[in-house]
Amino acid sequence: MGGQFTVDRDLAMTTAYTSLGAVEGSAQGNAHVEIEAGIAAALGLEAQVKAWIFKASVRADLGDVMFGVKDEADLTVYPASMTYDVSNKFELGLFPHLSPTLHVDTTFFHKSFNLFTVDLGDISFYDERSTPSGQKLFTKEKSNATTTLDGTPVTYVQASDHIEVRDMGDIASVESVVLGYAGGESKRFTDPQIAAGISGATLNMTGLDPAKLAHTYQATDARSTMVGTSYLDFHMANGKTVRIFLGNGF
Repeated sequence: MGGQFTVDRDLAMTTAYTSLGAVEGSAQGNAHVEIEAGIAAALGLEAQVKAWIFKASVRADLGDVMFGVKDEADLTVYPASMTYDVSNKFELGLFPHLSPTLHVDTTFFHKSFNLFTVDLGDISFYDERSTPSGQKLFTKEKSNATTTLDGTPVTYVQASDHIEVRDMGDIASVESVVLGYAGGESKRFTDPQIAAGISGATLNMTGLDPAKLAHTYQATDARSTMVGTSYLDFHMANGKTVRIFLGNGF
C-alpha cells in the first residue's frame, strides 16, 4: 500500500523472500531502492443533502495512514569483486499519506477533483541507519514447479551455487541419472562432488556448472551415450524422489 520500487540497476529479491539486494550481473554504478509495507487504513468523510427536488452527496477521501516498515537504501555495485556497499535507513512506525479528493454527486452532474497533497512526515517508533560494505552479490535464482516421481507437487529453486527443494523435508541422498535418447535409464551413480554438497534440503553447487556436469555424465557413460539427458534424483527423507533436469550431453 503506497509502496515504491525504483531501481536503475539489476536488483532482485531472493526466492526465499527474506533478503533484497544487488544480484550477479549488475552493472557497476548506483541504485536506489524504496520499500514500504504494512497495514493501511483509509480515511474519509461523507455527507448527503436531501431536498424536495435536489439531492447531493459529497465524499472526501482524505488519504490513508499505514502502520508498518519503510526501508530506503542507496547501493554502489562493484562487479569485479562481486560485492556492493549500501547506505540503509530502516523505520518502523506510522506513515500518513494526506491527499484529499472530493467526489460530488448530484442529480445534474458528477465531479471528482484532488485538493492538495501534503507530506505529514513519518512517525517513527524505531529507526536504524547502517552502512554495510562488501556485501556479496546475490546469486540469481529461478523457482520451478515440478512433481516427485509419484506425482506429488513440489517447488525447487535452482541457482548457480545451489539447488534447494522446498516443502519436502530433508534430502537423504542425491544420485546422478543418465537417460538415453529413447528415454530409458542408461546409467545411475553417486557423484562424490554432489554427495559432499548435501545440506538439509539444499545442495551446494558452488563451482559446479550443471551443463558441464551433464556433458561429463554422458561422456563417462558405459554406453558412450552422447544424445541423452542428465538428471539429479533427490531422494528425500520422507521417501519421495524429486528429479531435476541438468542438461543434455551434446
